[in-house]
Amino acid sequence: MCLGVMALRVHREYPLILAANRDEFDDRPAQPAHFWPDFPWVVAGRDQREGGTWLGVSSRGRLALLTNVRGPASLEPGRPSRGNLVAEYLKEQESEVRFWTQLRRMGPAYNGYNLVFGSGFDLSWFSNVGGEINRISAGVHGLSNAFWNTPWPKVLRGRAGLWSLLHGGRTPGVEELFALLADTSRPSDDDLPDTGIGLEKERMLAPICVHSPDYGTQVSTVILVHNSGRIDFWEKGLRRGKDVRHFRL
Repeated sequence: MCLGVMALRVHREYPLILAANRDEFDDRPAQPAHFWPDFPWVVAGRDQREGGTWLGVSSRGRLALLTNVRGPASLEPGRPSRGNLVAEYLKEQESEVRFWTQLRRMGPAYNGYNLVFGSGFDLSWFSNVGGEINRISAGVHGLSNAFWNTPWPKVLRGRAGLWSLLHGGRTPGVEELFALLADTSRPSDDDLPDTGIGLEKERMLAPICVHSPDYGTQVSTVILVHNSGRIDFWEKGLRRGKDVRHFRL
């Protein structure tokens, strides 16, 4: 998961509106979003290599999404899969406090990540690079492969696009949100971050929607959480399957 933009407690009818893209190598197999047979209250895609996921919801009211923190110098092969953190949160019903304790204790075991977790009404953000759990305030926010609201061009463009769709209290259409996630505009080189991967890769990864011969945005996801607690979850395939899946929990 390489970009998530959200409006938390901004819209009068939807306490959470979330639009997110997952970027990954084409040769890493993953199942599209579905109800997991072994945990039938979970809706998420599934990484077929490690069994975890990048973004999901549960009929028990939980939501979680993950992005990696880009840092090639500190990346260590052989560490546990970060996607299992999302899966464990969605599968279990342990208290939030206990989950926080586990995150702090287990953080150093993983390569760098950001985890957003909670409900559609109350979300927290944790990065094992920073080590603190933060409650997310009301507003329009963005997260890519740095830290919360780090002003990378794709984060700024995604937040601005979502604000525009919410202008005047209107409700964004699902296709409008997917169109926001499909934006391939490239920023100028002067606006790019320097994360140690070289200018060509920074350029390739800079758009909201990433395209390259063997890597790119695999799926886009839109989630609407209603005041009633009901969750609508849409996933749109971009690289291989082009289908749109809709789940109502």
